[in-house]
Amino acid sequence: MSHIISNRCAENKGLPGHKAVFNLVQDILYYGAQHSKAGTKALYHLIDPQVEQAFQAWNLVNHPVVSKLIALRLPMIGYDEQIFIPRLFPQITKGTILKEYQENTINKITPIDPKLLINLCLKASREEILKDLFVDGENKVPVRILAPDHLDLDACRATTIKGFLQKTTKSLIGTCLKSSVSSEEEGILVIHLHGGGFVAMSSASMRILTRPWCKTLKMVHFSVDYRLAPKDPYPAALDDVWQAYLWILNYAESVLGIGV
Repeated sequence: MSHIISNRCAENKGLPGHKAVFNLVQDILYYGAQHSKAGTKALYHLIDPQVEQAFQAWNLVNHPVVSKLIALRLPMIGYDEQIFIPRLFPQITKGTILKEYQENTINKITPIDPKLLINLCLKASREEILKDLFVDGENKVPVRILAPDHLDLDACRATTIKGFLQKTTKSLIGTCLKSSVSSEEEGILVIHLHGGGFVAMSSASMRILTRPWCKTLKMVHFSVDYRLAPKDPYPAALDDVWQAYLWILNYAESVLGIGV
């Protein structure tokens, strides 16, 4: 259906808005009830694929409306929100990759300098760090937290939205650092990297998998929304994963109260 919709959207360019919507709805209703004809129609689109339409088809599931419709069929869990992790560690760049090629260490397991895995103690207070996690930015990595039980991070989010910071450190930190992990599972979490060949999909579209996993395993999941090619070519996605992994390793417990 994503191929059919993308193809129809391309054909509708230049048409009046009401006509374009009518054609699109007609296709959805008709091909939604005719699976064999839908498959044939999709194949016509795949015979002569256009790059732009291919990306539209693949990323259709990330559209806010489609994402919300998918969410209606997902199992309920305690927490499902995005935070935005700053890039605090040495970045993986093209220069880093070229150096590994020259030293013949690319894709090889070699000892890593421990200093690269541990960041210096953050100078900001916990309240400021928590507040900043709910603010998107160019030099940040979006990460979705899914937890089987409720995480009381909304107090931190509220301070960001309202534009002020509560001075009562004990009450705020006490609220924000409640762990959703039971004592038997303390120190266990999942870091998830969504599919899509590094050019499509997102943590939101992959909740059809991560929510059931979270509910069944009763473990907190961190789902990384790394940058996608071709807009952000390799190794941008790799660096996002690296930054998120090291941040979770160093700060998930001390900042979020989620044991690592």
